[in-house]
Amino acid sequence: MPSGTEPGAYTVTLKCPPRVKVTGTYLVGTGNPSGAVNAGFGAGNDKGTQLALGALLIAGAAAGGVIKVRRRPAGART
Repeated sequence: MPSGTEPGAYTVTLKCPPRVKVTGTYLVGTGNPSGAVNAGFGAGNDKGTQLALGALLIAGAAAGGVIKVRRRPAGART
């Protein structure tokens, strides 16, 4: 935020051609922020769950690749 911005609600509009337009409200408060930002997948302090979920997805993809390679006939492998 630029210095001197007054506290209050501001409307922000993002436009991405050809037909995407997103409008939202941004609240500017007084004082210093504290705590995590609520801006997506879970709380900001919940990194362990996100890491475990990511590891699970990668392990599943690797297992799927191994199964796919093992099930193909030997002549089709390169």
